Amino acid sequence: MARIDDCKELVNIQKQLKKYELITSSVPFPMSIVNKDYTYEVVNKAYSKYLNHSIEDIIGNKIGYFLGEEVFEKEIKPNIDRALSGEVIEYTIEVDFETIGRRCMKMSYIPHKEKDGTINSIISYGQDITNENKYKETILFSTNYSNSIFDAIPNIIIASDGEEMDKANQVMLDFLGFESIESFKKEHDCICDYFENKDGYIKPNMNGMKWLDYVLKNKDEIHKVCIIKNNVEHIFLLTARLLEFDEKKRSIAVFTDISYLTQVETNLKQSEINLSRIIDNSPLAIFVIDKLHNVIHWNKECESLTNVKKEDILGTKNHGEIFYKKQRPTMTDIMIDGNKQEQIEKYYKGKYKISSKSNSIFEAEDFFPHLGEDGKWLSFSATPITDNSAEVIASVEILKDITEDKKILEKLHEQEKLMLTQSRQAAMGEMISMIAHQWRQPLSIISMDANNIIADIELESLNEDVLKSTSFDIIRQTKELSKTIDDFKNFFKPNQEKEFLKIDDVIKDTIAVIGKSLKNNNIKLIITGDINSQINTFSRELMQVLMNIINNAKEAIVYNSIKDGYIKVEVKKYKNNLNIRISDNAKGIQKDIINKIFEPYFSTKELMNGTGLGLYISKTIIENHLQGKIEVENNQDGAVFNISLPLD
Repeated sequence: MARIDDCKELVNIQKQLKKYELITSSVPFPMSIVNKDYTYEVVNKAYSKYLNHSIEDIIGNKIGYFLGEEVFEKEIKPNIDRALSGEVIEYTIEVDFETIGRRCMKMSYIPHKEKDGTINSIISYGQDITNENKYKETILFSTNYSNSIFDAIPNIIIASDGEEMDKANQVMLDFLGFESIESFKKEHDCICDYFENKDGYIKPNMNGMKWLDYVLKNKDEIHKVCIIKNNVEHIFLLTARLLEFDEKKRSIAVFTDISYLTQVETNLKQSEINLSRIIDNSPLAIFVIDKLHNVIHWNKECESLTNVKKEDILGTKNHGEIFYKKQRPTMTDIMIDGNKQEQIEKYYKGKYKISSKSNSIFEAEDFFPHLGEDGKWLSFSATPITDNSAEVIASVEILKDITEDKKILEKLHEQEKLMLTQSRQAAMGEMISMIAHQWRQPLSIISMDANNIIADIELESLNEDVLKSTSFDIIRQTKELSKTIDDFKNFFKPNQEKEFLKIDDVIKDTIAVIGKSLKNNNIKLIITGDINSQINTFSRELMQVLMNIINNAKEAIVYNSIKDGYIKVEVKKYKNNLNIRISDNAKGIQKDIINKIFEPYFSTKELMNGTGLGLYISKTIIENHLQGKIEVENNQDGAVFNISLPLD
């Protein structure tokens, strides 16, 4: 009789072990049962994977054999001994595994009591928290485990015997506010009493089936449950699995709280709506295409610019035809495709540039004859949109109608040309005055020589040698007159293309025109620095600037009656620029007007018939034509003009 009882007990033990094995196999983290000899009795698949040994190889062997005797003796054994004495143990340990390397494990040991109250084994389960910081946005397992396998998982877990809920973990009890499963069952038959009746979520009855049966049958689908607690909506991801270890249809259901993910999803959708509103109400025309080149955004300003409604373009690939009257890539299409530089060069050669804000943004200007009645000038930029892995998922193009700006700019250019002409005419008047002044002495000499010849003829005292000497003197003076004409002719010679030359050549041409005027006014001209530096520039325009500044300095010195007046031109080569500094000792420019002297028609020489265009044209030439920079300041002696020009 005792043998029969022993057999029954053995069968019960085997069933119990089978039950443990089935339960542990469904747990995704390492779990084992270890006896008081520190030998494995049960391990699950997750545990065997960490040890890189089969379950059969592990069972019956001691812990130290796999994890190392040193770490076993120092850290594992003391905690197991405490658990064998009746304590529930939780601690963290770093373990070197054979294949996956060093891992940080959060371990829990739960005493396993026999019927007589003795403890011969413990239940061990661990949570790999090595990468916990890397996965903050994922659902983390709870670090607090209770005294059962169900409580070891930080999600709501319930077990069903096929008829009713027969077990639930502490997480569920805490969430719903119950001390025990018994107190829960006094008020409810099933957790489904808390399910909210919402479309898209699991309800107590689904298509004529109980909710758990429905989930088990449709295990490949994603199931969500909504439960409201304290007026706060919680969304759970629901999974279930059959436990086939006896004749009953036992199963486990796991509820994973993904409320924060749902909130993130809601926030993301709201962000998409807000982004769409921002794009739609932008004062600039904006359209966006996805990686398949389909238009996914087409805002109001884009509708106005192209006269194409969004409902007619969204979801199509027809945006290229709208701008070019034929199907060809726009700049935003090129952002999606590879070989951006090659494609940009092919379709927008000479019209584009890479943005200073980012190397991935391309900017361009172009005329679109098919837009509007007379065509439109557009300024546009395109940039790719990438995901976290830097893969291009979309592209956006921003467009601005600059037709009116172009018209205004054209008018400004015309005005600039007019002012340049006026400036040159004013300069011509000054040059003619200089020519007249420089011709006065040679003409006087020629006139005097001619009178001497006539007088000698009338007095019949004409000497052949004297006549020859006088004639040569007349020839010398006419050559001087001719040289003066050549010097001034260089100033008015058109300069259509840039040329490489020494800066000294431009300075010499300038001195040839105004040098005598400086000498006549006893003004010393000092030239220093890197005057042999080569520069690629428009020499006549630069000469006009130098003449304007030097002539202004001369007039200021004369006007202020400066004794020992001087004008200094200093040339210095710095990196890729040539810096020209022109200073004088004419007492400087008044502080209240120094910021206005580059304005058109502003002059301090009203009494001397100044036009007020010289310095304005000088600034226009330096900054718009020669791509340089010009500034003015005062020093202790007078005014200082600083000019910076690119060498090439």
